[in-house]
Amino acid sequence: MTTSLYLLHIAKTPLRQKLLVYFFTQPAETSLYLRQIAVQLNIDPANLSREFQRLVKEGIFIARKQGNQKYIS
Repeated sequence: MTTSLYLLHIAKTPLRQKLLVYFFTQPAETSLYLRQIAVQLNIDPANLSREFQRLVKEGIFIARKQGNQKYIS
């Protein structure tokens, strides 16, 4: 599967599209915490958390927890 077809495949929903555009257009940061992303993208944190769980399960993102904050990279 070519890269563009793969990206179309994983960007099934508008929320995923928004997340992928955000992460691939931002300067490289080590990781961002979930609420920070939710505020910047004006997305409900609960919906964002569920979507990130799916993306982490698919191997697209990596999640780690530090205290009460969940970091995504």
